Amino acid sequence: MDGDIRSYNTDTILGPSNNTDTYLRIAAAVTRLMARADQFLVQGDSKYLQVKFTSTAAELRSDASKFYMNKPLEVEWRLDRFRFDLERLDRANRA
Repeated sequence: MDGDIRSYNTDTILGPSNNTDTYLRIAAAVTRLMARADQFLVQGDSKYLQVKFTSTAAELRSDASKFYMNKPLEVEWRLDRFRFDLERLDRANRA
């Protein structure tokens, strides 16, 4: 193919006909690009960034020695066991 792929008044969907779970959808009505797959890989000249999805996790992997984000990162997680150990340590220190 030499040229553009365009659709008129409908979403553009690129994907194999024998695997409807893996595709790239470019929405016609909104500025949105949706990709569906078990993993995404962005390969540079010598490094890669991979996002892989499992039934219990979303894994972010890279062979780069550093990962830079230009915005703060918020992480939500629970520290119930850690909190319990800190409370026990605090009580021991007060005794």
